Amino acid sequence: GPSSRPPPAMQLIALLLAAAQGATPLRIIGAGLGRTATSSLKEALAQLGYKPYHMERAMKDKHLVQWGQVGLEGGESQGINTTAAEAMFDMLSDQGYDATLDYPTNMLYKLQMKRNPDAKVILSVRKNAAVWARSFVDTIGHHDMVAPMGRFPMNWLLPGAAETMRWVFRLHGFHRTPEHSLEEATEAYNEWNSEVQQFVPKEKLLVHRAEEGWPPLCAFLEVSDSDCPSSKNVPYPHTDNDRTHVHKKAVYISLLDKYWGIVLVLPVTPVVGILWFVSFVKLKKD
Repeated sequence: GPSSRPPPAMQLIALLLAAAQGATPLRIIGAGLGRTATSSLKEALAQLGYKPYHMERAMKDKHLVQWGQVGLEGGESQGINTTAAEAMFDMLSDQGYDATLDYPTNMLYKLQMKRNPDAKVILSVRKNAAVWARSFVDTIGHHDMVAPMGRFPMNWLLPGAAETMRWVFRLHGFHRTPEHSLEEATEAYNEWNSEVQQFVPKEKLLVHRAEEGWPPLCAFLEVSDSDCPSSKNVPYPHTDNDRTHVHKKAVYISLLDKYWGIVLVLPVTPVVGILWFVSFVKLKKD
């Protein structure tokens, strides 16, 4: 049907006013857990003209140290330092992000709703809890991915990751760390999705599976049928972030965690050998 969005001129005026105030209002809050095709959703939102903030961006822009501060005890609700969280959301707004999804922002969807009462909420989900639990436990919740984050060299390569993961997983409903069982993951998934659906007003919430593609997303965001990518036969994004891909990352992190000494020494060994040989030859000549 026809779009119920404001006319382009009004949208432009609203954007200019926001820019004049030095901030971008948040329009979409992603409350879905990691491993619910959030990378694909990020690409979809970008194609629809949004500027989404995702865990990948947090890592690339080295924001994890600041996100880690959110979990420090501030004597506030749920052991979350809301002052630090507010500062991060202010920064994202100043940088022009108008959509958030994936960890760690999804864990703070209530705070974001309070800050942005007009924003819509997307709860990305998987086919069922068992499918999500297996994916989570095999990848980002795997012991080989989580445990090394608090130790050298990962705490040097990704500072703030361990602190961020700690409070994210706590709010997520995981308490028996560092091993996350399938049973615990299934329970955490169901409880989280249930809580989001109870808390967010129905008219502001879209529960979305990647398999459903563009139509429900376009309808929810009031994108007209003619402007929806599906009308142009543009496939819904499918990013290279599958279980095999992430599991490989976990293997690399585990190897680096266990054998970082060898990894550091290997490149130096030939140099040391050459220097020793040169000094040996020089001694012979002398």
